[in-house]
Amino acid sequence: MEKYQKLKNSMPIYQNFFNANIRPNWIGLLKDGRISCLTNNNLFIIFNGSNFIIENKFALTEYIIEKKNSLVNNLEKFSQLNNSNLVVFNNSIYICKIGNNSINLLYKLLGHKEGVDSVIEAKNKKLISSSRDKTFKIWEFQKSKKNYVCINTIVQGKDYHSHIEFIKDDEFIFISYVIRFYEYKNQNITKKSVIDKVDCTNLFAKINKIGFIPCISSNGINVVDLDKKKLLYIFKTKDIMADIQSIIKLNNNNLIIIGFQGKFTDKKSVLKELEFKNNKIEEIMSQELDSTYWCKGIIETKRENEVILILICGEMKFYVKIK
Repeated sequence: MEKYQKLKNSMPIYQNFFNANIRPNWIGLLKDGRISCLTNNNLFIIFNGSNFIIENKFALTEYIIEKKNSLVNNLEKFSQLNNSNLVVFNNSIYICKIGNNSINLLYKLLGHKEGVDSVIEAKNKKLISSSRDKTFKIWEFQKSKKNYVCINTIVQGKDYHSHIEFIKDDEFIFISYVIRFYEYKNQNITKKSVIDKVDCTNLFAKINKIGFIPCISSNGINVVDLDKKKLLYIFKTKDIMADIQSIIKLNNNNLIIIGFQGKFTDKKSVLKELEFKNNKIEEIMSQELDSTYWCKGIIETKRENEVILILICGEMKFYVKIK
């Protein structure tokens, strides 16, 4: 059975960086830590409201890290556009160009009254943002303004802390304690359908036309048919006794989830790999992680021919897949 083994090499350059910049503000890591692999294979991380580029050399004895001056304060989340520009956001939206180990601010989008949760790019290159002010905004780049301009604001309802993601060219899913499907057409957004009375977080993973959305108050995963827009069933995981903290789709189309097991006073994180085949989920691997902290981010990457998982789980942890 394949499992993930924690890399034991100390990676001194990385460790010095961690001790100097992250450990003193570790509580912020639990609140705001985010991680993603950019299209240039570098890692981009937000810790405690500051941005860091980590050059992804992936040599076990050398991990080159450069801290860059923060563009703005209190960054919360980020995504990447089709042209590889980076979008970071808090109450405002910042579009940045990624250079060789540098980030340069291109545009600042103002208009939301509260924190922005998601920014996605439509096929016509317009941007759609979802905010805790309970609105969607559609943004268009206007050459005369030399910036993106809001061309429409749509009230989305009473929900917040949302995640939105395109599932078709003209349709996106909205997850925020409920699951809704919206159509984007003619610079407008229209609600098409809702899955009512569903227990869900705003975490999301997708395999083909099936969506996987963890439950917020149990150890379950909502399995949703994105074409028919209906809940197929709720998969219950073994051993996990609290909320699922992270979920991602691997390159082999399996899922990785991380949650807690055990009592609150003696809890440990557990990592599970799930296989989805013939509309059924099968747990094919489970293992404990040496952490009692909430997992705020996980990505899959490669070093030579080895599969590596990088977790933000109290600190950055590196695991290599072994047979």
